[in-house]
Amino acid sequence: MKKSAVIAYIRQLCSLGLGGQIIMPELMNALHELISSRTNCFLYADENGRIANIFMESFNLADEIFPPPNSCIHSKIDHSAYLRSMGMRQESISTTMDSAVWQAFNPGFLLNTPIRDPEAGLLGTLQLLRCHNESPFTLQDQNLINSLIPCLVLGIKSKRDTRTPIVNSGVEGLIIATQAAKMLYISPSGQELMHLATNPMILSISLDSPQYKTDLPAAIAKLCKNLVANFTEKSVLPTIHIQQNNWGKFVFRSHWLVTVDQEQSNLIGITVERHIPQPLKLVKAMCRQSLTPRQKEICLLISYGYSNTEIAERLQISQHTASDFIKQIYIRLEVHSRNQLLEKLKSLDGIDFSHERKRIEKATCTNSQCPHFQA
Repeated sequence: MKKSAVIAYIRQLCSLGLGGQIIMPELMNALHELISSRTNCFLYADENGRIANIFMESFNLADEIFPPPNSCIHSKIDHSAYLRSMGMRQESISTTMDSAVWQAFNPGFLLNTPIRDPEAGLLGTLQLLRCHNESPFTLQDQNLINSLIPCLVLGIKSKRDTRTPIVNSGVEGLIIATQAAKMLYISPSGQELMHLATNPMILSISLDSPQYKTDLPAAIAKLCKNLVANFTEKSVLPTIHIQQNNWGKFVFRSHWLVTVDQEQSNLIGITVERHIPQPLKLVKAMCRQSLTPRQKEICLLISYGYSNTEIAERLQISQHTASDFIKQIYIRLEVHSRNQLLEKLKSLDGIDFSHERKRIEKATCTNSQCPHFQA
């Protein structure tokens, strides 16, 4: 995508009102489209400016770059050589990670941006990291991130609306374990999903410890035991476990594995899926469509069951303008009615809008503000 389209996408993500943690994985991924980096992370700050939580894309780097618990986000570290390489003065940027980060990546590069709310103060720190064999970040990179701070504040501050329908994100992982619930293999996505599912608050947790490498978390290990009991004792115990927190909804399913000759093995396969609010998946799916940011916003409102009048009131535009926007959407997506539009949006990424269609058919749509777009 062009940078302008990525910026528009990031702003839309942050305006959904879904909660700062639920959008973080997609937000970090979108930043790669804007500024290249090895990995991105966000350090959440508490009211005292200390690290309260962490999101990191590459959890296999956790031991290298996670700071110690209760590290101060305002720690004073002299990186003047790095700042000079960016053409910046020392006082123009503050560092927020413990010096262990710099030791692990030395002589790598860190683009660090404190995210401050005028009223609430420091919300946390956004960090983009590159290796020593990559080019340093530039002043232009920093200015680009700075321009996004107002919308990042909006996205991070928002509280999760639990009423939003949840759908499968399409992100899945696989774990292979023994009947005794010892891990043998795990896919990279499986490792990250399991970590998010079992750690709503992520601090200095070692993913490379022997126990983490072999032992499944208790709730997931129970799936293995239940599956064995169902087979050996003819029990009827659940083989599905659902874990929900601010990172999303995670569904674990255990399965017997057999050989290619259909012989029973001693291994169990566990799949894990991440489910996310429907608007988040729809926004992501619409990125591939030739729609303007305003047209995408109207598509979201239509998916919620908003009438033309309500769309006009919500966006503070005239009904004529709202109707004109919708006609342009019909032309671009080659549809002729709202039901066809909902079917088209559904086909973008397997999204189910049956509950929205029922709202339209029953004419129960009210004039209430959509919670997903409240600032």
